[in-house]
Amino acid sequence: MVYEQKIVIADLLKSRGIKTHYTGFSCLVHGIDYILNNNLVHKRFFLTKEIYPEIGKELGISWRNVERDIRTALENAEIFEPTGHFIKTMSLECYTEINRIFRTIH
Repeated sequence: MVYEQKIVIADLLKSRGIKTHYTGFSCLVHGIDYILNNNLVHKRFFLTKEIYPEIGKELGISWRNVERDIRTALENAEIFEPTGHFIKTMSLECYTEINRIFRTIH
């Protein structure tokens, strides 16, 4: 399920126009996956204290680079909403889509 979950996340990000060749794309996939795996979708979380350091650890970059790379990927996709809002919205959208897929399989 985890591998399939990342595919769903990546597909939804691509559908929003985010290009896969940006490091920020990978950061978003890992961040949303982390949010889903740790049941943070309906909870309050802090990007710079919780999510960005986890992404950085996984990808071998600093949390500051994570933040910059995500912003760059979003700007190049012409998504100008605040990063935190976008991540929260996409996490909820991915959560809904994954649950929909899971229900149709079982």
